[in-house]
Amino acid sequence: MPILDQSFTTTPDATAILRFASNNQVQIAQQFTPTNGGICTQVILGLRRNGTVSGNVSVAIYSDTGSNLPNAQIGTGSANLDASTISVLSDPTTEEKTFTNISAIVTSGVKYWIVLSGDYSFSSTIYIAWGQVVAGGYSGGQRAIYDGTSWTANAADMYFKQYYDPIGGAALFL
Repeated sequence: MPILDQSFTTTPDATAILRFASNNQVQIAQQFTPTNGGICTQVILGLRRNGTVSGNVSVAIYSDTGSNLPNAQIGTGSANLDASTISVLSDPTTEEKTFTNISAIVTSGVKYWIVLSGDYSFSSTIYIAWGQVVAGGYSGGQRAIYDGTSWTANAADMYFKQYYDPIGGAALFL
């Protein structure tokens, strides 16, 4: 049974739009620093949909570059979700969506990233958005946006919950 380790669940005051055409937001990421080491198996994000999105969103765990930016995916799992299952809600309202089948070993006190991606077309009107607090507030990390070329971080923090299974007490999803 997954155990909650890190979270930032302050009610969002805005959203970051995934695959937003006007500024090429290819991926959105939230940095986290686990208190407990183990296998990150599940993530819950606060998401909303605008319009009829045809495709999937996925979550993977990335290592940190050492410069507070995402580096590369770790572990063997990424979790997919049909974008049409996310509710159409007014900004900045979001709903919790659970991503499972993640299998990334994380170490206590080391920085990692939850990275949200999508496989649907870029649009300024049809998209998935992730709830955020613009002023931040999560002490274990920050938000970053990938534009197809480079990552840019800022002080905002995304709505998330990160779960783990202690090593030795969980089955690996290989």
